[in-house]
Amino acid sequence: MKNKIIILSLMVFLIGIISSQTNITLCYQESANVSTSCGGKDTGTYFFDGLYWIDEYKIIDGNWNTYGRNSLGSGEWLYINYTKPINAIGNTSWEVKDSQGQANLTIPDSCFDYDEGTLEVRVKVSSGGAGSHTIWECFNSSWITLRDSNPSENCHEEGMWWWVSVPVNFTIISPKNVTYNTDEVALAVQSYDYVDTFWYSRNFGQNIIFNQTIYLIAEEGSNQVFVYANGSYGNVNSKNVTFTYSPVAEVEVTEIPAIYTSLGESVQTLNLLLLYLIRILPTIFFPLLIVFAIVGLGFGVALLIGMKIRRR
Repeated sequence: MKNKIIILSLMVFLIGIISSQTNITLCYQESANVSTSCGGKDTGTYFFDGLYWIDEYKIIDGNWNTYGRNSLGSGEWLYINYTKPINAIGNTSWEVKDSQGQANLTIPDSCFDYDEGTLEVRVKVSSGGAGSHTIWECFNSSWITLRDSNPSENCHEEGMWWWVSVPVNFTIISPKNVTYNTDEVALAVQSYDYVDTFWYSRNFGQNIIFNQTIYLIAEEGSNQVFVYANGSYGNVNSKNVTFTYSPVAEVEVTEIPAIYTSLGESVQTLNLLLLYLIRILPTIFFPLLIVFAIVGLGFGVALLIGMKIRRR
């Protein structure tokens, strides 16, 4: 148990260093047929080959202090198929315990990559005192021995440590889901993890790589923008936003009559009007003045005659 605590502490320490830089997390799976919150699948299998096992199920009971063994000198095999978690990236570590103690066995890439969805491992337990062995192997079209413990008659437990990539965490700062009146709109993102590459597409068009900020020339109407972020291990995450571009309507200007189109033309028109009045006023004013004079004179003569008549 003490060794397991030390190994777990080292794993946690590595998580703090590695995951902060590469967007990955460590996922422990105790049983191949029990799912885990970090991505372990429950579709794995166990197969005990042979008839001479003793307490074989103690090898897979989750208790690292109990053990199973085999009564036949040549030994028999336990075959284990793990279903890989989604986004498992390799560098898998198989934690095992036998009579020689506890160890973490690195799974070679050739075994990890051999099958897209499954990792095949097995352990052989033989009896016979000094000639006993516990052999741990993985499969890559043939079986590769990872550990041969001798002497070892007891097989205690095993479990798998998966390195799993997690989606990159980022936010689209701009644009927002609003209407813009200008066709130049900023696309800006903020990342909370390490990102190797950002790219975007607009209205399902071409993918374009950018460095967190770029200006888009929007199309009139709806614009749907998809942004993608890729971490170190192909752990791609995507988000999208839709905004609208609606240009400002142009104000219709009524045509101004020619007489008012410029100050100079207005002054010129006023001068012409004054000259016209000066020319026509004498022809109108003087005849009227003569008429008024004659009428006034006649009225005055009539008034004098009337006064003389009253005196008589």
